Amino acid sequence: MRDLQDNEAVGLMRFKELSRHPIKNALTEKNMPLSDMYHGPSAMMPPEVMHVLMAGMLKYMFQSMSWYIGETKLRDEIDKMHVRMLLDVKRQSDRDFPRGSMRNGIIDDTKCQAEERKCNLFLLLCIGSTSLGCEKLKTALQYEDRMWKKWLEFIKLYLSMEQWFHDSNPKEEVKNARQLINTQGPVSQRRDRKRIQHSKISCMTKMVFYIQRYGSALTFTEVQENRHTSSLLRCLD
Repeated sequence: MRDLQDNEAVGLMRFKELSRHPIKNALTEKNMPLSDMYHGPSAMMPPEVMHVLMAGMLKYMFQSMSWYIGETKLRDEIDKMHVRMLLDVKRQSDRDFPRGSMRNGIIDDTKCQAEERKCNLFLLLCIGSTSLGCEKLKTALQYEDRMWKKWLEFIKLYLSMEQWFHDSNPKEEVKNARQLINTQGPVSQRRDRKRIQHSKISCMTKMVFYIQRYGSALTFTEVQENRHTSSLLRCLD
């Protein structure tokens, strides 16, 4: 804000770099009473796991993979393996799997819901763990052996992180996990920096802060948007 006050052009460029827009509303009023006067309105509205990860990071990850693989024969073969893997998962006795999607294939997520992206990433990991799937995916993504192992490890850590956000974890464990969580954003952005918004990565790295304040992410995500909408409607009445 100080940059905006000193030089409007420089300030606007700084906001653009942070994927933000300078606005004036009731929350920016000097004497507006807030529940958190130290951190301001930002700490009162935690990021949602669904929008930050499932509809944010995962969306850009699939877009990046789609850009690298392109419309090739390998892509059709991977889509066929995806269909077989999804049908096999549905026959498992364990029903604690997210719902996947077969609409446009596993890489193209244009007609895919947020929860379905999570399952598709899990299925992609299962495909990559098979001998045939490993050969096809590694060739399609143009990975060497070392990068392929790192990619598989990253997918495992990413899916585990999403599940961990919704678990009940000791505060000390949450505090110690900050450094590992902060590395997931830069790793996911390494292949194509323009395809993942910095704002999504920033929100993901702040999840530990909000979990320490409010507990499991289940307590302040998923239903947060409904609460904001209900509060707005009550204000308008």
